[in-house]
Amino acid sequence: MADGREITLDALVYATGFRSTEFLSPMTIVGRNGRRLNDVWANGAEAYLGMCVEGFPNFFMLYGPNTNLGHHSILGMLENQIAFVMRSLRPDVLRGEWTLDVRPEIQARFNHRLQEKLTHTVWSSDCQSWYKTARGKITNNWYGFVTTYRYLTRYAALDCFRERQQ
Repeated sequence: MADGREITLDALVYATGFRSTEFLSPMTIVGRNGRRLNDVWANGAEAYLGMCVEGFPNFFMLYGPNTNLGHHSILGMLENQIAFVMRSLRPDVLRGEWTLDVRPEIQARFNHRLQEKLTHTVWSSDCQSWYKTARGKITNNWYGFVTTYRYLTRYAALDCFRERQQ
């Protein structure tokens, strides 16, 4: 203790806080033109399929925005994400000859639809929860079944990317 006393404990719980809507924070991730991911996500994190963010080429994340589940194991989502990433990472990308950057209109359309579908879920009710940002945007949960996500990740055309030669 501050006064020099010692206390015998069986367990000490160190609670650091729970900020589930601050994805990848406090890491600093910098994309094209010096854009910082935390700045891009200032009004709530979003990504194409929860994995790719426009302006951050060759950047893939697992268990990103809107990929949490309230009804199933997250392993099903992660397996689908890994399969999508592996299909995306062609040899020319791995050799650093090309970059993949999700098209802004594809990311915007995906997230618009996702947020609209979330309005029909219990997570959109008028309450505060760890699923939402302070402004009410749901950034954690997926709106539907894992099979829907599997379909989207399996059949998502890889032309969702802008490709650039290095």
